[in-house]
Amino acid sequence: MTSVQKGISQKILSNIVASVKSLQDSGDIPEETLQLKFKNSRNDGNCHVLDARKSLDDSHLPTSSYRTRWTKVIPLKINIFIWRLIMDRLPSRINFALKGFDINTNICLICSVGGDLRDHTFIFCRVANTIWRRIRIWTAIPWPDSFIITEDAFDWMDSSNDPLSKKTHIYSIVAATLWWLLRFRNDMLHENGTIKERDLFVNIRLSSFAWLQARSKFAPTWTTWLCNPL
Repeated sequence: MTSVQKGISQKILSNIVASVKSLQDSGDIPEETLQLKFKNSRNDGNCHVLDARKSLDDSHLPTSSYRTRWTKVIPLKINIFIWRLIMDRLPSRINFALKGFDINTNICLICSVGGDLRDHTFIFCRVANTIWRRIRIWTAIPWPDSFIITEDAFDWMDSSNDPLSKKTHIYSIVAATLWWLLRFRNDMLHENGTIKERDLFVNIRLSSFAWLQARSKFAPTWTTWLCNPL
């Protein structure tokens, strides 16, 4: 950091401290709200970075009754996407509107019928509904007619008594389906036109197969995957 940058940073920090002090003196901010209280995990009377981080995480990060899924079969970025999806932390128009952003419209980018929110985009939208129907035909297993909310897909997989190899294949298919629905939606948002609706099902089969080939000991052959993936 140059001396100029350092000077600017110190000036900004001084202005912030002065502003907070002014608000505190005016009584607009109770003094106790300015005090960070951390639980001491070591009981040694000192404040540790680990305790501060845990307290901040507990107070600011979203919580959910659904366990975090980190599956080695799928790429890391897909794991992160699935986590954000379950937590409903994807940047949809309705989520932006709920945060106070000025959004021109909340209508679904794909079908222009429902709202641009998680469960519509990935379950009820015309394109999503068509894709899930094709997935049920391809896998030839009794998938639920429709998932009420996105978490239902994972609840359904967790409750299955199928062997691990079959569960692994199912999970890769579900993850690939959700991922390509997101990519299609984002492609519509940015008006790129690079992802065609007619190609979604093919891309789902290609991606899920590629993940299994690269990361799973239960990887099938391409012919088997096309005819009987489970």
